[in-house]
Amino acid sequence: MARDADKNNQLKGLKQSTIDGSLRIRGKLPRNDFEDLFRLNVSQSSNLDINVTKIAKRNNVNVEVYTYKKPFNQVVKQIGKIDFRSLKSKQKNANLQRIAAGTNGGNSNESVSTTVESGEVLLRFFRKSGSGTNFTADLTTTPIAVPNPTPTPGPTPIPGPTPIPGPTPIPGPTPTPGPVPIPVTPLPASNSTTGQLEVGTAEKRYLATIGAAGDYQFNLSGLNANADLQILAADNATVLKSLTASGTASERVILPNLAAGNYVLRVLRGSDNAATATNFGLNAVLLTDTAPDAQVTSLGALGSSLNRSNYVVAGGLSQTDFFSFTTGSSRGFARFDLTGPLSGGANSLATGLFGDLDIDLYDPATQTPETGSTSNSSGFASEVFSGTLAPNTTYNVRIRPKTGTTDGSAYNLKISFSARDNQPSIVRDIIQGGSSSNAGNFTAAGNLSYFTADTLSAQGGQQVSLWLSSGGTLNSTIRLADFAQDANLQQFTAVGSQLYFTAKTELGTELWTSDGTKAGTKIVQDLNPGELSSNPTGLTAVGSNLFFYTNISSTGGGGTTQKLYSLKSGINDLQLVTSSVAAEATGIVKQVKQFTANTLTEVGDNSLYFGGQDAENENQLFRVLLDGTGNVTSTGKMLLNASGAGSNPSELLEVTNGGTSTLYLVADVGLGDEEVVRINEFFDEGGIGAFDGSKLTVFNLNGTGDALASQLTYVSQTQQLFFSAEAGSGQELYRIDTAAAPSGTNPVLVSDINPGVTGSTPTKLTNVNGRLVFLASDGTSSSSTPDSLSLWMADSTGAYKLSTLNSTNGRPLFDGDPNTPFVTNIAETGDTTPFAVVGDSFFFAGTNAAIGSELRKITLTGTGAATTTTFTSYDILTGATGSVPRDLTAVGSLVYFVANNGDTANGNEPWSILG
Repeated sequence: MARDADKNNQLKGLKQSTIDGSLRIRGKLPRNDFEDLFRLNVSQSSNLDINVTKIAKRNNVNVEVYTYKKPFNQVVKQIGKIDFRSLKSKQKNANLQRIAAGTNGGNSNESVSTTVESGEVLLRFFRKSGSGTNFTADLTTTPIAVPNPTPTPGPTPIPGPTPIPGPTPIPGPTPTPGPVPIPVTPLPASNSTTGQLEVGTAEKRYLATIGAAGDYQFNLSGLNANADLQILAADNATVLKSLTASGTASERVILPNLAAGNYVLRVLRGSDNAATATNFGLNAVLLTDTAPDAQVTSLGALGSSLNRSNYVVAGGLSQTDFFSFTTGSSRGFARFDLTGPLSGGANSLATGLFGDLDIDLYDPATQTPETGSTSNSSGFASEVFSGTLAPNTTYNVRIRPKTGTTDGSAYNLKISFSARDNQPSIVRDIIQGGSSSNAGNFTAAGNLSYFTADTLSAQGGQQVSLWLSSGGTLNSTIRLADFAQDANLQQFTAVGSQLYFTAKTELGTELWTSDGTKAGTKIVQDLNPGELSSNPTGLTAVGSNLFFYTNISSTGGGGTTQKLYSLKSGINDLQLVTSSVAAEATGIVKQVKQFTANTLTEVGDNSLYFGGQDAENENQLFRVLLDGTGNVTSTGKMLLNASGAGSNPSELLEVTNGGTSTLYLVADVGLGDEEVVRINEFFDEGGIGAFDGSKLTVFNLNGTGDALASQLTYVSQTQQLFFSAEAGSGQELYRIDTAAAPSGTNPVLVSDINPGVTGSTPTKLTNVNGRLVFLASDGTSSSSTPDSLSLWMADSTGAYKLSTLNSTNGRPLFDGDPNTPFVTNIAETGDTTPFAVVGDSFFFAGTNAAIGSELRKITLTGTGAATTTTFTSYDILTGATGSVPRDLTAVGSLVYFVANNGDTANGNEPWSILG
């Protein structure tokens, strides 16, 4: 007979099925249903065989068999209303006894064989990984014949009278003899033997006598065909543990706190092994705990490698192992391998873990195991993780069975280490193996770095996660929150140490925040309730406030509604500032019909400037003013064009001199497009916008012609503003002395890098501790410099091509070898800010024919033509391909980036280097 499965996750309400020799269960475990439970009534003591088949690809379904330690109604009363997978170990152990399990990996079929007494057992089918599957379970019971007891003789009867003979009875049928009892063979004193299941022999039983209580490991090994192992109690019937590994894989298990006495070891022919003479080795070993749970065992100083072996088992004498080691003076890359025990010894009859173990790494001075780094691969896979360790630090390692399991295993821990001082090092190999985590969105918040990276869910699916690194080391790099693969985390913005970003979830694309803790990583507010999105845009920090505007699509295809909000950081107190809805434009809330992208700019700690379209459909400059408590007090519009036409403000930039913040920008003031303008005093007469030429300075570079000013970059150390502009000789680099420039003073041409009308087209302008570094073309090209776009430096004395300056280690950008081709394709990934600056050094990605696209560093010393350059190249991936670094971000003294070292153990992962 057959029975269809439903979502039966709790004991309460389960219907009971009786097996009459065979039973087929057709089960379903869809995406949101992880387990099905079945009550099975067995009429008499039997051998129960379960075969689970038809499991979908990329799904892993396991099976467990339980008996009850209490009457069923008492068990239901205690745990009946709890999903089985939510039960705590204490609840399980008090009410249930697991007697068998099938734990093959992948979508392999599962086979379980066990002995059950008459009465009721509980079957559990559960999906360990995958997104959903059907399955079929075929159950078969074979009754175990119980020999009739020999009657006890009664008293000798007193003879009576001799009976008169009656008729001779007709003989009945000869009774069929019952099965011959399986003999139990005592093991030698070593509790170790070898044997064979001959053709036609289904099983053999051995008696192990344990003289001392403790944790014991049982091993069935040396198999040439499939065989399984059961450990029975002294009654030769009660099953303590069933092992059903497939094929010729060895069967190994640790039984914790085993009492002294006799135990029966039952070797059974595997379900897929019909007629093969099967050799085996069998033993039971008392384990010795070499790392007592109550203390941390020191491994000493970490050299190139450390090894340590022991075992842990849930409920045993060795339940958790703690080890400590110290690093030397070098920052370096470490790899941790938690694998099966090394060859040799009673615990090493086969390789690999045979229980689900986890490993934690943490700095005991600042962390607990739970706040450090955890490796928790599912199943019996080895735990492998790697990353950077800090110098002069004591680290602790915790090894334990996976929480919620009864597993145990012998293990070997190997720690490998290589010094990486002043060299790039993988922060944390997030997805082990050749797969890539595709880290990105590195964002500095104080001395913290937030970033995103792909991870694998508990079911093995791909997801994107938010991470935090507080020092570029393995244990300081922790996962804060997980999102669906299409969550599209963007617009990372720091307000102090608080992070804000946008994410797409079932609530649509909304604003999220994180304070660096898992509990503090959450949505701020669903501004467009339900699954529709508010699409927050332009996230900008102003003091301790966050500003952003929403883009909510109107129903019926009527465009979008935009609203500007102010948010007090950490409080999530939203205040509406302006709106594209005219009816809302009263009081502080003024109408801005459309915001200009990428223009929201902080000036001081109390004002926000931005470009936007006003009610007359002109693009103008707006300002929002805050009081000392972060509340919005006023909004205004300033006309920069005397005609009242739109000024199209862009390139807004805060310039601070002597504690005073001023706004510079590019705008159309009626003299020609894109002139540089300084706002001396904001002016908004009557709150409707007005023009007052005395309140602004226009730096007229090209008369009535277009100046095409762009890329405003402020070098605060020298109080100089650099930008690219056109003044009749092509696009070149100009400079304004912001501290001394009088009203109306024209900018100064720094250098005519490419003489004539073509111009050098300066780009990627970056402040390197008081010097401007940028890319430009001087129009030259040769075999040694095939790309005319070169690295330049500028200061108050002029502009200088870095390859012509003094060098402390050979010609810069030539890797110290004049014959090596010039570095080209700088920032070839198109990064807006390709240079990561730490002090007088800047890092970037560049290519040459010898080592491909790799990480480079230039350190500048001195000023002007006397500047000395020190060039360093890091060959992360040996050969001409290169590691292709990208997303370079400086956080304190560290530079984070993404690269691929070509090692099949890594992939595209987050790296860091000390500046």
